[in-house]
Amino acid sequence: MASSSGLRPEGSSSSAPHHTSQNSIVQIIPNHIVPLNLRLDRNNFFYWRSQVLSTVRAHQLEGFINGDRPRPPATITDPTDATRSLPNPDLADWMRLDQFLLSWLFNSISEGMLGHVARCASAAELWEVLRQLFSNTSRARVLQLRGLLQTTKKGSTPIDEYILKMRCLGDALMAAGHSISDDELILYILGGLGNEYDSAIVNLTSKETVTFQEVQFLLQTQELRIEQMNSIAAYSSCGSSLIILQNLG
Repeated sequence: MASSSGLRPEGSSSSAPHHTSQNSIVQIIPNHIVPLNLRLDRNNFFYWRSQVLSTVRAHQLEGFINGDRPRPPATITDPTDATRSLPNPDLADWMRLDQFLLSWLFNSISEGMLGHVARCASAAELWEVLRQLFSNTSRARVLQLRGLLQTTKKGSTPIDEYILKMRCLGDALMAAGHSISDDELILYILGGLGNEYDSAIVNLTSKETVTFQEVQFLLQTQELRIEQMNSIAAYSSCGSSLIILQNLG
């Protein structure tokens, strides 16, 4: 009966160590990643960032941009001879995927922003450059938008246009990385209204909870009421003028 050692090539040992490549890197290389519909510019970093993160997480690639999967060393120790070094097979796989992701990120950035990241050699480096760039500029942008929300008045603007303008400012504030609740936005909107909306403001602020849609509906209703009252006043004034003219005649 043959011994178990006869099942192995001569000189081999079942206990001999061997290097196992990180096959997980190869396995997660996607066949394709759909290009983003949104391209990064100076005003949409946080929206763009959300789309990028959703995509790379879906493909298990987030570690390549946040540093959790750093570049492997160029060499590894020979498992059969600790005095020798061997090329690390994981490096080529890592480089292939990192450069794939870097190219995809480049293609999702507008031409006006590419100059900031053109020299980046890895996806993680590009991500960090953009993070630092927009963390500095977003603070100034937040202050500017907060100021506009506080000082914008309705004036003679139709209520729908005024609300839309304030909503856009709120969206821009969120795009700059600063969240704003509907309650905050409602207070800004009410603060920019004239005295003719006082009754609607009292009605809204007396409620324990109110939705943005309710605010918009009540303000639209108040605008119609104001227009009706102005029309009646104008008609009455016109009628009074006619009576005076008739009496004079």
